[in-house]
Amino acid sequence: LVDGGTTPVIDGTNDFVYELVGTAAALGTLDDAVLSTAIVAFDVTVDVVGGYVVQVFEDGNLRFGANVVDDVVDGTVTIGTEEYGGRSSDTTLAGSTFDTADTAFTATFQDVADEVGVSFESRNFVTLKASIDGTTQAGGYAQALSFIVSGNY
Repeated sequence: LVDGGTTPVIDGTNDFVYELVGTAAALGTLDDAVLSTAIVAFDVTVDVVGGYVVQVFEDGNLRFGANVVDDVVDGTVTIGTEEYGGRSSDTTLAGSTFDTADTAFTATFQDVADEVGVSFESRNFVTLKASIDGTTQAGGYAQALSFIVSGNY
């Protein structure tokens, strides 16, 4: 990814494309020497003069049993540091920091994309980012993220 995670680059180096089958997006095996990423993409069409907002919320932290990967707090998920968060491709959000920084997911609704008018096939994505350090317990970490689209009436 370039531009702080806003533009995917397909260059033959560590390129992975996974078709979302069912409801899972995989970060793969977390490694303290690699930034693990996954992309959740969406295409929104609304015939609403006021546009729409896409929001996300989590069911709890990225976890494996009692072990939790810490939420990103400094705006950047860094290789070798235990952190997890995401960044939106929408670079003009007014309602959250997902447009300018790697941001932690929370149990409350957070804006990840919006449009201020009628929109046909508006495409955006959220890049999930995770990194661990040498003390992070190995395992199959998971969480549920829910995305909601609401019209602005």
